[in-house]
Amino acid sequence: MYTTKFTTFPSDITVKMTSVGPTMPASTFLSCARRCMKYVTTCSSFLYNQTINTCIPGSWLVRSETSVTSTLATLYYKPGAFCESRLVNFTIKSYGDVSACMWLSNSSANYDTARKYCLNLGSHLYTIRIPNKLFILLDVVHTLNVDYWVGLNDIAEEGVFRWEDDNSLWKKDWTLFASGQPDNLGNEDCVQYSPTFYPINDRPCSYLSRFICEISPLLS
Repeated sequence: MYTTKFTTFPSDITVKMTSVGPTMPASTFLSCARRCMKYVTTCSSFLYNQTINTCIPGSWLVRSETSVTSTLATLYYKPGAFCESRLVNFTIKSYGDVSACMWLSNSSANYDTARKYCLNLGSHLYTIRIPNKLFILLDVVHTLNVDYWVGLNDIAEEGVFRWEDDNSLWKKDWTLFASGQPDNLGNEDCVQYSPTFYPINDRPCSYLSRFICEISPLLS
């Protein structure tokens, strides 16, 4: 199970790892992977030193002039944990112990076009499963009086909202939409951040809006 989630990071790319937990003892690569996944909810990479049998759990990997690895330690990661696209500049934003690798568009598009654009970048429209992901979004866009598509819609079945990244259901276990929303006024099947209907509102999918793309290592 764990060996299929992680792979060795390419040695020709110099990166730094965001550490998300204390150094732990681990006798093998497999035990390091198990400990990282068991004790760190945001585990998407780790540094394993087979000489002294230590394991350092991590999340995002970003390019750096100095390498996180050495001749004694090997870096493992989930393929989506490298916060980079060849086409645009993704950045890491954090709130509390949660981080997101995201990119904001400067142009507007309908929902389907925005969705396909994100997919072409190796990403998906931004998802907001937990409050800290909403706080990250608000921290990034609160000074901008602009609407942004996010990755939630009920296109397949009215009233049944699903996340773009894995098609899972919005569980409605915390307040996400603005008061009185979603209301499906005028066949509104897609969801956006809105400074008018703050913070989240449903809109017709044909509406032209800016959008936010996200790379998610935990889905890899």
